[in-house]
Amino acid sequence: MALRAEDNPRQDAQVVRAGKRRALVIVNPKAGSYVDEKLRSLVDTEFVAAGWHYALAEIGTHRQMAEAIASAEREGVSLVVAVGGDGTVAAVAHHLVGKSLTLGILPAGTDNMLARDLGIPPDLSLGAALLAGDHATATLDALKIGDRYYFLNGEIGLGATVMQKTPPEQKKRLGMLAYAATFVGKVLNYRPRRFSITVDGVSSQVSGDGALVANAGLMRPLGPEWASQISATDGELDLVVWRTRGIGGFLRLAWDIFQGVERSPVLLHGRVRRSVRIVPDRALPAQADGEALDLPELLIEVVPAAVRVAVPLDEGEQRPFDPAKQPEQQRRRARRRLSVLQRQLGPVGELDTSLFLLVNSLPHPPALDFAMRLLSALMNKGLAWAAALEIVARLDGAPGRRAAREVVPAMWLAGMTVELVVKRLFGRMRPFRALALSSVVGAKPTGYSFPSAHSAVAFAAAQLTSAHYPRWAAPLYGLAALVGFSRLYLGVHYASDVLVGALSGLLLAPVARGIVRRLRASRRQGP
Repeated sequence: MALRAEDNPRQDAQVVRAGKRRALVIVNPKAGSYVDEKLRSLVDTEFVAAGWHYALAEIGTHRQMAEAIASAEREGVSLVVAVGGDGTVAAVAHHLVGKSLTLGILPAGTDNMLARDLGIPPDLSLGAALLAGDHATATLDALKIGDRYYFLNGEIGLGATVMQKTPPEQKKRLGMLAYAATFVGKVLNYRPRRFSITVDGVSSQVSGDGALVANAGLMRPLGPEWASQISATDGELDLVVWRTRGIGGFLRLAWDIFQGVERSPVLLHGRVRRSVRIVPDRALPAQADGEALDLPELLIEVVPAAVRVAVPLDEGEQRPFDPAKQPEQQRRRARRRLSVLQRQLGPVGELDTSLFLLVNSLPHPPALDFAMRLLSALMNKGLAWAAALEIVARLDGAPGRRAAREVVPAMWLAGMTVELVVKRLFGRMRPFRALALSSVVGAKPTGYSFPSAHSAVAFAAAQLTSAHYPRWAAPLYGLAALVGFSRLYLGVHYASDVLVGALSGLLLAPVARGIVRRLRASRRQGP
């Protein structure tokens, strides 16, 4: 059955009904131990119950994948399911370019960026239910480099260096935080390079630390508006060049991303419709979809609608999922994940929801609503805290300036770690998206809920500032606690979001302070 998708012509508008179909489920053995009884039981539960015939294969090389997919196509298979992280998904998708087979994704990796952009549930059981049941299909764009197809990004420079220098065991243990640790170590001594970049036939010279061509989401949920609009199904790619030019530029880059600045002197953005060629002034590491490339330059061609991929149906409508409307589509999946979380946590999860509803249902007089909204706005990203420290620096002389130089960047670094890294690991929806009985005072924020970045920044700032002014400790922590309560009162966070946010801020504050001190020491020593 096919329906028109008038709101988004890039969707192919095909709705796939559950029925008598055949599927090939591919697992990369290097991506993890997923070929076991648990996975087979999961696939049996969803696919067999829905009338599917399937074969489950453990495949680790491109040659094996090509042979298995070609054989599956001859045998009438309609769906090829990739189980694993972004690397496994991209490897399977490469062999589906130009074929009538549909790609299914069961996200089981560290970041699962592509699955998240397409609105695919992060829970394996929900993902299997989606593929086995009614779903839509969309057309996935690709990056062509040589004779290979990639689906996330291609990069040359500092970012590729970080990916290649981060030890695999560290990535397994720390996830995305492993890259952050390597990045801090590399950026201290990194020097900008010159790039010759040609986009759709137009050439320019740019100085920067690295250049990235993205097909999937980047810097979410923070960042400029264009970052949130990067889509794997829009027929275009996004070119991003960052240039820190020393420690000061690095801090400026972090601040511009944190603030969502649209036009930044340290963060350049452009759109690619046909091709982009990036030539560095000297040999630099390069990568695509996390795979190291031994190339002196990057030549990337845009391949629109390269692969058909299974995606959720729009909620309440029988048409394909539209990534541009992702916040609205997440409500249904959020309710499902919340029910799964509550079953796993038992009474603790129920208590978390009960505490939120208790605070959310308190009397909300207009004056208190205004006060809480004002407090939350002033403390957003620690702006009021930074302004107060600037005043202290002027009034208290050298001790105040020393406190401001240390507290403000460390506070922001702790906050960015929570907002850009920790929240993405959990992907919890805001309570007003998951609970029908909840209400919100003021604007509804975008982004994920767990943990609260407001609370993390507030408690990190309280700890860092009280180290310089111990006699202020009690009122500082009291203010931080009030900031956390305001997030519950306004209806934008659960109690556990605030509690874990506060603990995250307290734990990250000394780490961030150490990084800031190291950066300052390196700057004083010079090259």
